[in-house]
Amino acid sequence: MINHSIKFVFVHINKTAGTSIEKSLPGCVRRRNVHPSANEYKQMLGENFKNYFKFSFVRNPWDKMKSFYLFRSRSRKQWMKQHNYGRLPTFEEFIKNMLDIPTEPYGSKITHTQRASNQLDWLTDENENILVDFIGRYETLQSDYEKVCIELKLPSALLPEVNCSSGVHYSEYYTSETREIVATRFQRDIDFFNYNFE
Repeated sequence: MINHSIKFVFVHINKTAGTSIEKSLPGCVRRRNVHPSANEYKQMLGENFKNYFKFSFVRNPWDKMKSFYLFRSRSRKQWMKQHNYGRLPTFEEFIKNMLDIPTEPYGSKITHTQRASNQLDWLTDENENILVDFIGRYETLQSDYEKVCIELKLPSALLPEVNCSSGVHYSEYYTSETREIVATRFQRDIDFFNYNFE
């Protein structure tokens, strides 16, 4: 997700339309299921890090977890085997057992399908400093992507739909209990990005 000729770094946070963005950007190459954080890119590039345009996209945590659940449900056999489930868990069970999902956003042993960390963990250093130049939002995906294209002097393009989840609004998936679990788990993101349950 580094383009050395145009000099950009795309920090792909899981379930934020990153695959669609990758397919639209020139020269994006990554190892399957590896999503480096901005801090990892900084260590990778060293002093050159400041010469690259760094950007990422974030998503409402309640909506993100609904998408995370539906995405993992599509690979149900692997998921059931991995967690010793005899059947596919319900959304409520998934959220209540969310503490079993690793939160570490770093390191090759944790794949993007396993992470349920705050999105800020991908974007900050150990002192909580934001390391990227632009943070777009899933909720305004196309218009924010066009801002990236302008910055990189690339022609804008209509983003393809990839790995799309159900069109049912995320709020219909939640009970008051599961809503609160997500609010607690992702409090940092909710506060920083000013997200609400709608």
